Amino acid sequence: MSDARIMVVEDEAIVAEEIRSRLTYLKYGVPAVAASGEEAVKLAEETFPDLVLMDIRLKGDMDGVNAAEEIRSRFNIPVVYLTAYADDETLQRAKLTEPYGYILKPFKEKDLRTNIEIALHKHSVETQLKENALRLATTLKSMDDAVITTDTNGIVIFMNPLAETLTGWKCKRALGEELMTTFTAEDEQTYEIIPDPTVKVVREGIVVSQGNCVLISKDGVETPIDFSAAPIKDDAGNITGVVLVFRDVAERKWIEEKLQGLYKEQSNLHHQLEIEMRKTIDFTRTLADELKSPLTPVLMSSQVLASELKQEPLLSLAKNISRNATNLNDRIDDLLDLARGEVGALELGRDLIDLSQLLDIIVDNVAPPALARGYTLDSEIAPSLPMVRGDELRLRQIMLNLLENAFRLTPEGGIVALKAWETGTDVIVEVQYAGPGIAKEEQRRLFSPYARSKGEKNHISELGLGLALCKMLVELQGGRIWAKSEPRNGSAFGFSLPLGAIS
Repeated sequence: MSDARIMVVEDEAIVAEEIRSRLTYLKYGVPAVAASGEEAVKLAEETFPDLVLMDIRLKGDMDGVNAAEEIRSRFNIPVVYLTAYADDETLQRAKLTEPYGYILKPFKEKDLRTNIEIALHKHSVETQLKENALRLATTLKSMDDAVITTDTNGIVIFMNPLAETLTGWKCKRALGEELMTTFTAEDEQTYEIIPDPTVKVVREGIVVSQGNCVLISKDGVETPIDFSAAPIKDDAGNITGVVLVFRDVAERKWIEEKLQGLYKEQSNLHHQLEIEMRKTIDFTRTLADELKSPLTPVLMSSQVLASELKQEPLLSLAKNISRNATNLNDRIDDLLDLARGEVGALELGRDLIDLSQLLDIIVDNVAPPALARGYTLDSEIAPSLPMVRGDELRLRQIMLNLLENAFRLTPEGGIVALKAWETGTDVIVEVQYAGPGIAKEEQRRLFSPYARSKGEKNHISELGLGLALCKMLVELQGGRIWAKSEPRNGSAFGFSLPLGAIS
């Protein structure tokens, strides 16, 4: 982020000028230099820099800690402290201002740049996560279905406004209560109380649905409803709670009329979720459950509607929402893998793998369905490739992803070639195919997360997640990945594994 604007707060003029000079050399802008805490706050409001380098010890009534606290609270500008020494009391006060780093004087340019870039990135990620988490919470609260979530013991942990209206319970009052206390429903024919659905969901890990029910609110108001209860799972597949979705069936036609709007909302949520997952794995793991929670009612709602609707185009709309919700869930998993990999938390296997055999199996599995779609898969695989040490599942994932991209971008009736050979230092796997090709300026963006490519018809990947994940997985196993292409001359995507990472 070489175009970032950094404000310097330093009461020693010579030191301040040296810092300004170093920042300018590193290609940062310096919109202002302040010599006191009061001046720093004033200039921060006037220039609104991207980051403030703040000397802790400043002359005057307002020291660096006080200035940092006011700048952070008023303008949400990240602060990195500059200090040669400070007593324990001052350091404790500094910690309370939630700084984005400390740089000890004297410092090297490398240390200065590293601390600035880390602080800028961390601030950007945290800001985006907070904003998108707020949007997700707002989306869930504004859903057209009533939603109650519980823990694995059936204790209420969330209730949206429509659920409050139908049950007569306020969310704050319902928190910590058993589900059956706040959600009392009976069979409309037998008048028997419906048993707690969370018990079966948690025990069997399945979706429980029931119609023809009457919800009895806290005030005794009876409302005909259908409901579905589904497990909430973490990224490891463990059940962490239950989401209960129910609706007033008298409003079913109104809901059907709103399907198109629900589809648009789900598409917007798709976009928000895919930019949500970033580098900070602690934030990512916590946020993952929140991201998947709103998808479950969307998916269940569309499934229920699809099972009950008989006429087009509403039936197709419901099925389309279900497919997109499932696809969105898969994209969340890709984002989680990217986040884990970026912080070094993605663990890969280190087993010996017969690469020739693995490639042959992939060809055998992929060629028939490709032929049915009108494509031909050719293979040129050296028969005696060395054994590789790595993660077989992830290698398969990489190759299937590259092949699927190739088929998607190859004209109907075209040929895709899978080749593998050994050089003196590497094992090479490459997928080649004919197509419109990719301009050189676009090739640099292909493996960047969230970047779109305009060089190929239909895009290499909607948001670049697949290729970005391939790049990460290859590099984690000691290899490198590339794309070779020229407009109108086709493309090749390949990767290498160094012999040093083998056997």
